[in-house]
Amino acid sequence: LLIDASGSQSVRQSMVALQSYLFSAALSRIRIPHRVMSYCTYGNYTVLRRFRDYDDKSEADRRILEYRATSNNRDGLALAAAGLDLKKRREEHKIIIVFSDGLPNDMVSGRKREGAPEVYVGDAAIRDTCFQVRKLRREGAHVIGIFLGEDGELENERMIYGASFLRIRRAEDFAGSAGKRLSETLLNLKNEKESPAGSKPAGLCLIIFHSPAARLRAASAAAFWRRCSAAASCAGRGRRCAREWALRA
Repeated sequence: LLIDASGSQSVRQSMVALQSYLFSAALSRIRIPHRVMSYCTYGNYTVLRRFRDYDDKSEADRRILEYRATSNNRDGLALAAAGLDLKKRREEHKIIIVFSDGLPNDMVSGRKREGAPEVYVGDAAIRDTCFQVRKLRREGAHVIGIFLGEDGELENERMIYGASFLRIRRAEDFAGSAGKRLSETLLNLKNEKESPAGSKPAGLCLIIFHSPAARLRAASAAAFWRRCSAAASCAGRGRRCAREWALRA
């Protein structure tokens, strides 16, 4: 799971953190090994922060709530880096899920200066990200985009991920059609060998996302986080409280 941690995500930082946490926690519940990283770019360096690794226990999911959005983002480079380790895994099905706003953009590298990298803004950035997505798919990985941006960037997301993307506007949407489609995709892959042909995969992941109580707690956690984040004087306390509520959700 790759999470865009660029500055454009700061307006929805708490929502992204909560959605990513809920998703990772669900994968932990059904024992799917997974890694969660955020990525952003400072100057000539792209930084990937690892919140949890493939074989970590479920308690590691809590670190995702420390997610912070800042600076620029080179989505293509982050995808290439994530794919290097993923290809070494022994599992037959390999999946990369990218939470982003459809805006790969590194303004610093776009400046003209001696020794500068290739311009990474606009169409050039989208082409590079498209190339990496298709390269990973040719190598056998399933790449899915989770779109968190605005209407104006929706076409970028389609260009990058094709039909393999979902749009999620709120944390509660995980309990709706978007969450259902995503969980069914994962469960179909997980049960492909275990289930007889034509049988329906088990619904454990759907239960996690779709129970009314879980939906209500997710909505409460999101609302509580927004209230805490709005008060700068209690920012530290807000993060701790939001973490507790998100864990309950």
